Amino acid sequence: MSTIQVPSLSGPLTRLQAVSVMAQAQDWLAQAAQKSQDEPLVVDLSSLTQVDTTALAVLLGLKRMASRLHCQLTYAGAPRPLLALARLSSVDQLLELA
Repeated sequence: MSTIQVPSLSGPLTRLQAVSVMAQAQDWLAQAAQKSQDEPLVVDLSSLTQVDTTALAVLLGLKRMASRLHCQLTYAGAPRPLLALARLSSVDQLLELA
């Protein structure tokens, strides 16, 4: 099974960026979902430079959006601080961070 690469998330992802990231994501996620044809969408997180717990909420929100669009969304390249926050918050399995 192949995957479809969608825009990566880069720079800081904190409460200051959450609203704009979610607004932008609605557009590219809807476009990617139309093209996916049952192939998972992959969001690269390796360029995130700063995260807080808001990042987890954003990533969960993106998963919910994808689910409503009937597509699978996965994450790749999660930085260590994000992985640590996900484990502490017990959402690491929900997000399936890699």
